[in-house]
Amino acid sequence: MKSKNSRFQVINIIKSDHPLKVKLTLLWRRCRHGVTNIPVYFLLISMSFVFLLPFVYMILTSLMSTVDQANASLVKWLPRDLSMVGYNYKNAITALNYWPKLWTSAWTTALCILGQVISCTFVAYGLARLKFKGRGIIFGLVIFTLIIPPQVIVAPLFYMFSKNSPFGLEWYNTFLPMIVPCFFAMGLGGGLFIFVYRQYFKTMPAELENAALIDGCGIFGSYVKVILPNTKSPMLVCLILSLVWQWNNFFEPSVFILDAKVYGNLPMQLEAMKDNMGNALYSSTQSGAMDMAATFLVILPIILVFFLLQNQFMKSIERVGLAN
Repeated sequence: MKSKNSRFQVINIIKSDHPLKVKLTLLWRRCRHGVTNIPVYFLLISMSFVFLLPFVYMILTSLMSTVDQANASLVKWLPRDLSMVGYNYKNAITALNYWPKLWTSAWTTALCILGQVISCTFVAYGLARLKFKGRGIIFGLVIFTLIIPPQVIVAPLFYMFSKNSPFGLEWYNTFLPMIVPCFFAMGLGGGLFIFVYRQYFKTMPAELENAALIDGCGIFGSYVKVILPNTKSPMLVCLILSLVWQWNNFFEPSVFILDAKVYGNLPMQLEAMKDNMGNALYSSTQSGAMDMAATFLVILPIILVFFLLQNQFMKSIERVGLAN
């Protein structure tokens, strides 16, 4: 509606009886906002092209046949023979053992998300509301974990979950080494989620908890009945970020899962495709297009989730304050 009104105003200025100099002045005043934003639009379009190009290439390559790949050049993007589309994706589903591994990735990711959402909220509430000595040091250590890559601590983790450790655990070929730390505010992105929750709790008025304490709720009661129902925005942000990171997690499962073909998740199956199909059958197929089809199938669930929750996700980021 606003764009139509602006268009009518421009047309009325052009059709008016004003002198040419006055018309140009009025048109400039009317359109200068859009003209001055042209460099910004150009920059945004260029950046979006850089981010979208790999996805476009992946999808178009997954649709190509062997002849298309052999004759492909820098200016050839569209496939000629679409009859191979079903062949590519059928082989990819077979090579990935897709449906059982989709279920494996789904339940392991769901448990990791559940553990991180619950535990990180609880830890962040204590750091934001409770006053005790060393609170700043503990929060500083939490922030410090953000800059430590998981590859640095993988050896101690591997020892901790082995039968030779003091705990006597033997969790090889299971997802417990990835799931259990999430229930203790660890796991991928745990420090970031604690930071997001803590910053959000610092903005909440203390009167809400004081009223709950006066009514007889303790610290834990006020946390459950007052704090948690008001954390929908940071919870959605952390949920989606945790979903993406846990779903695409390949490094940690590759360390603890010794038999990827039997116990691995979907990302691990991308590496095990040759073993699942057999080297001879894999080499006889158009492996390039099938690899792209398999990659698209792996990331398809999180793409669907993002498109379903995109509006709520962006609004939640603004409310949490990450956009500033």
